[in-house]
Amino acid sequence: MRKCIICRKEKIKFNDEHVIPDSIKGYYHIFTVCEDCNSKMGAEIDSKLTSHKFIEFKRYELNIKGKSGRIPNPFAGVQTLKNEPGRKATFDLNKDGKFILRLLPFVPELKSDYPQSNFSFSIDKKDLHLKDGIIDKILKMRNLDRSKISFENQIEETIEEPWLESKITIDIVDFKIALLKIAYEFAVDQIPQYFHDELAVKISEILFNADIQKMKSDIIFIGNGFDKKILKPLSHLIDFENNNHYVILMDAKSLGLICQVNIFNTFSIGIQLSKKSYLKNDLIILKNDTTSYKCEIINSNELIRRTYTQVEYNFQYLFPDNSALEAFNKLQNHPEFDFYKINEKVPIYNSLELIQYSNIELKLEQPQLEKIPKGDTTNTIITDFILDEMLFIKLLPTNKLYQITAIQTIIRRVNKI
Repeated sequence: MRKCIICRKEKIKFNDEHVIPDSIKGYYHIFTVCEDCNSKMGAEIDSKLTSHKFIEFKRYELNIKGKSGRIPNPFAGVQTLKNEPGRKATFDLNKDGKFILRLLPFVPELKSDYPQSNFSFSIDKKDLHLKDGIIDKILKMRNLDRSKISFENQIEETIEEPWLESKITIDIVDFKIALLKIAYEFAVDQIPQYFHDELAVKISEILFNADIQKMKSDIIFIGNGFDKKILKPLSHLIDFENNNHYVILMDAKSLGLICQVNIFNTFSIGIQLSKKSYLKNDLIILKNDTTSYKCEIINSNELIRRTYTQVEYNFQYLFPDNSALEAFNKLQNHPEFDFYKINEKVPIYNSLELIQYSNIELKLEQPQLEKIPKGDTTNTIITDFILDEMLFIKLLPTNKLYQITAIQTIIRRVNKI
């Protein structure tokens, strides 16, 4: 037996839990939620997101069918013709996902000057076969004998470009509990020790009880769920403008462990998961690709590797005199000019002409080095490292050592994930 991460009870049966609901193309699975909680999460938590009006619009736009095999109709319900408030209509979806306008039967109030009583009504042409049934219903309501009624003209009228008015209710709070569930389940799966965190225990209780009020009082959200400003710090590396889902774990100095959840670039929110830090300057990104039907986990090193070029190195040299500088300038113009390398790495030498560091990065990793950031830090990251000891590199084709006093690294952004 093992503990369910929601109810925190020892259980035997566990279900396949989608961290992001499969009805909105979530592909990240965990198997640490028991059968009972899995069913409960779908009905009481996930539904706050999947039935949200904005998600209905997105599913219609992207042609995402539900378990019933149908695309949701974001305009379901009765609408009103703007210029004729008494006239009602619906927007129906056909099998191809196209909207079909249907006017509902309209019966004006009947005049009461019987026996001169008369009435008219209108129905959609698609419902013409219902005409007799509607007439019988009107006659019955008025206690009128059909044999004593005469029927006059049937007029066909086309309403050109009808304007419809409708009221839509948008949830601005409850959906956040579904985003909290996504953040919590992903964090527990990626950071096992987080399960025992004080705030993690509180979050699991909120989810188990589907307690919206407790969520509002005890959980810190960053942003209102619709504001894209929280995406800005990573927007040069992550393509939030597509229709993928992203879940990002990171540490924030003043808040601790933070999770940023982005669904279809429609909902974007940050959530404090713990007052403690767990990632030590790293971050963990879940990219849920709704086009390729897969998901992947990306850490900070992989993020840099996939979005920036390999590191370029420049060196600041120290020359004993002008003649040495002139000789160096001539060497730079030589067609075979290059840095001497061993296994594609540039070694650094000491004054005894012995290798001090087998590659540049071993020196640059030293924390005591003075670092001077340059560039725009977004498209081009440039850093100058001021060296604290006498070091040399070997240049080709002369194989001579040249003293260096600083190393500049350059990486250029070329992509987004």
